[in-house]
Amino acid sequence: MAKVPSRRYVFRWLLGIVACWTLGVQAVRFFDVEGQVHRKQEVFIEAFKGRDWKDLAGMVSLRYSDRWELDAKEMVKVLKWLRSHFLFLDIEISESAELVLDETGEQAFAVLRHGMRIEGRGSPVAQEAMARTSALVEPFVFRWKKEGVWPGSWRLLSIDQGELRVSPEEIEMVLNTKEFY
Repeated sequence: MAKVPSRRYVFRWLLGIVACWTLGVQAVRFFDVEGQVHRKQEVFIEAFKGRDWKDLAGMVSLRYSDRWELDAKEMVKVLKWLRSHFLFLDIEISESAELVLDETGEQAFAVLRHGMRIEGRGSPVAQEAMARTSALVEPFVFRWKKEGVWPGSWRLLSIDQGELRVSPEEIEMVLNTKEFY
């Protein structure tokens, strides 16, 4: 007659199976580069909407540069200034995001393109921002670089939108504004 395994023995086996399954799922998420970039993009936009400047600044690479010749600190300052003009803000992102990954050698880069609309209530500056973005046809382009070994080590290198017209005078005015927000 066969001996029936004890409850403790069965419980340990079930616990082991669940632990292995959980580790497997996490390993898949850990190595899913496309998912990492999409999640980082979502967190970046949520940090902007929620005025979480510490998190947002932490997602921007120290090597940040864009066509307006802004560095990382200046870009965060411009976003703070823009967000300060909105009482309520909603950012709609198109579902069809195009992601291009370049994992050559030891470096990984990602370019994420998607349409984006800004809606909300606020000052005349907010109204102008909404009017400018609603007229855009081309997608916004976010360039990311993985600057470490962990899944969350993606940092923003640049943001661009070919049709978006912002004059150097407008940028200079924002950068010279005393921070009160």
